[in-house]
Parts: sequence; structure tokens; C-alpha cells
Amino acid sequence: MTTAPRSAAGSVDDTLGKVYDVCVDADGFALGGNDATSYFDCDAPLPGNPEFEVRHGGARYVFADADRMAKFAANPDAFAPAFGGFCAKAVSENDVFWVNPNTYIIQDGRLLMFFNDEANINTKAMWEDSNLAWGDGSHPDGGSMEERLAEADRHWKAGPPSVKQVGGGRQPKAQA
Repeated sequence: MTTAPRSAAGSVDDTLGKVYDVCVDADGFALGGNDATSYFDCDAPLPGNPEFEVRHGGARYVFADADRMAKFAANPDAFAPAFGGFCAKAVSENDVFWVNPNTYIIQDGRLLMFFNDEANINTKAMWEDSNLAWGDGSHPDGGSMEERLAEADRHWKAGPPSVKQVGGGRQPKAQA
């Protein structure tokens, strides 16, 4: 199962020279190998089993069992993470960050993923704080989660941002 990439260019990993339209690990797994359907109906994501795999949108999705795999395969866009699985907060500010697959929310029926280095930065907490100024300077007085989601949608539909975040290190990239 495949879908067209959102643009000709995606997130660039300089060390490998690869371009990503979706946030995947070195083996091409989305969500760190977690079961995409479990984000919607479990308290924590379930680990996927490579025996139950669906390829969608340039990523490998694995599932805890055959029933969950069939559920995803019937409607992958309902379960695949928004914004290619990249950090929703970063996308709302026209940036791209890799994510922690255990840092997420379901907002308006969509799976939103977030960067969280578990020491200094938790972009999910920033997303939820309506008083926090946006990192791109566009909303110095903060903004609601709904405003952030609308901005993320606007940026994602417009194409790739000009700055990429890969593997935890900020790497400015010129657009080709």
C-alpha cells in the first residue's frame, strides 16, 4: 500500500543522504515500530510484530496482531500519524523534527507526534501550553492547540520547510 509523497523533497538525513517524506527509523519503520492502531485505543502504544506489516506512504507499519493490521490496511489514513509522523509543533512553525514515538496526543481524531529528548525539550508540553510564545516568532503571546494544528496543516500542505531537524541535531538546509 503506497501513497504519493507530499512533495519532491522531504526531510534530509545528511549522514545517509536520504530524503524522507515520513519520519522513519533506520529500518524504515514508522512510530518506532509501534502499532499505529494502538495509539487510538490503548493507554500506551503496543509494540508491533514484523510478521504483521503494511507499507504505506513510504513507511513500514507493524502491528501487534493480524486484526490490528487488517484494521489499518482498511483505512491507513485514519491511523497513520499526521504530518508524516514528524513533530506537530515543529511543523506548526514550518520546521521538521524527528519524534519520540511515545510522546503523542490524539487531537481531532488525528495522531500527532512530538519531539521529546526526555531531558530538556518536550514539544508536546509546549503544544499544550497556550501561553507559550511560538519558536518562530509568529505568535509571541502563544496560541491554542487548535491554532497550532491549523498552522501545521497550512505549512504541511505548502510543502517542505527550509530547515530540517534530523536525529536530534539542527541542520539548516537550502531548498533545491
